Amino acid sequence: MAVALLLIAADIAVSPLSAAEIPQAQRRSGYSLMTPDSQAIQDDDTANPGMLWVLDGEALWKSKVGAAGKACADCHDDARASMKDVAVHYPAFDKTLGRPVNLEQRINLCRVQHQQATPLAYEAATCLRSPSSSRSNHAARPSRPI
Repeated sequence: MAVALLLIAADIAVSPLSAAEIPQAQRRSGYSLMTPDSQAIQDDDTANPGMLWVLDGEALWKSKVGAAGKACADCHDDARASMKDVAVHYPAFDKTLGRPVNLEQRINLCRVQHQQATPLAYEAATCLRSPSSSRSNHAARPSRPI
């Protein structure tokens, strides 16, 4: 009984904090809030320091690792096509594991299962630079079986 009352109280306390979904016509990118100087950096790949991470990610994508001697590109080809919008589908439910996995966990599962490589450390720079995680900045979508 005490647990039920606690859950009801928690629901009441959180309910006013829940926001309704923003209508499509009212959504806008944070880009519109940037100063013109910041927009110029964002627009110019040669001036955008974030592009250094993208370049590192592209090199890692093509690097052969593990006992299988495979690169991510060996199975997934060009990340610009095969990994487009992948990040928005995570976390996703993994039927084999019987639980949700985030993108970083999916990358490590692929490394272990297909490349026969050791998993990357949690939030390792090499994982964060992967093309599948750095190329998408869309709103998250609900989990779906993979």
